[in-house]
Amino acid sequence: MRPRENQGTPDCRSTLISTLCWMLDRIRNFKYPTSSIPAKISPAKISPAKIRLPSWSQLLNFYGEMKNLFIIPCFLITTFLSNMPISVHAENDKNRINLVYANWTAAACSANVVKFIMEKELAYKVEMKRESLPLVWQAVADGNADAMMCAWMPTQNKYLRRHRGNVADLGPNLRGARNGLIVPSYVTIRSINELNSVKKEFNSRILGGMGDWGIMHDTKRAIGEYGLQLELTEGTEASVRSALKYNIMNKQWIVCAWWTPDSAFFQWKGLKFLDDPKKIYGGTQFINTIVRKDLEKDKPAAFRFINKFHWTKRDLSNIILWLHDGMEPLAAAGRWVKENPDKLSRWLE
Repeated sequence: MRPRENQGTPDCRSTLISTLCWMLDRIRNFKYPTSSIPAKISPAKISPAKIRLPSWSQLLNFYGEMKNLFIIPCFLITTFLSNMPISVHAENDKNRINLVYANWTAAACSANVVKFIMEKELAYKVEMKRESLPLVWQAVADGNADAMMCAWMPTQNKYLRRHRGNVADLGPNLRGARNGLIVPSYVTIRSINELNSVKKEFNSRILGGMGDWGIMHDTKRAIGEYGLQLELTEGTEASVRSALKYNIMNKQWIVCAWWTPDSAFFQWKGLKFLDDPKKIYGGTQFINTIVRKDLEKDKPAAFRFINKFHWTKRDLSNIILWLHDGMEPLAAAGRWVKENPDKLSRWLE
């Protein structure tokens, strides 16, 4: 016996075809209401006063005919589409994975590595979308995305608490991460406590990134807790990197709200974190994988792979360096996978 959702589809299709034929016939035979001007009279000899316009009843009839020509077929087309077999959509959905990632480079790197492997090795069709951090969490919680690999913990704990009933935390995919305030090696202070005493050297400002980043919230808290007399300025990842490059080349002082793993620590040797005696930034952190609540039940093979995805700070930083050298994200992911067959084998076991 055929599934119930498939019944009625052939009848609906036949009705749609019949309706389209009816439309074509009506259009072919339709006559617009006009005045009864003899065909032999030249238009140049017609006086405007003698032209008899269509009556109101003729115009209303014309409107009704045109409405029927379009509204009825549109209704039937909608009905036809809604009666298509559900199993076709479900089958396609089983082979599709939706990833979402936050708007910083490290998040894009992990998402592209997962996409590359799932498409090349597991035959999934992977869609990716970049969002602001709150929307990344919201997408997974709402089921609009299957997973994200960029939950910086414990900095993003507030999002996990907010969405705990609708997401699953698979734990760290990378260990040894850290947030905080960084300065070049030639800057002589060692602690956040000392910033006020040399604030003029930093032009009384701390360079930061996007306002929704977790590190920005931590830095605002640090300014309050330490009583800092420096202003936190918002920017982009690219603008902070550019400022770091310029100031380091010119041996000027600069302090930024930043993190590791990141290629900045390989590009500019000697970058250092200022000590954080109040532990505002939480010490050693992790980057966790978050998936929607029912992913394991709906797509067990995808869940198993995503759950096994773990790598190191060096792995991530290498891809970021390749991106800064001009390589496209998916190409950089492919290069990394090719150079790390042992990790790939473990993830696919």
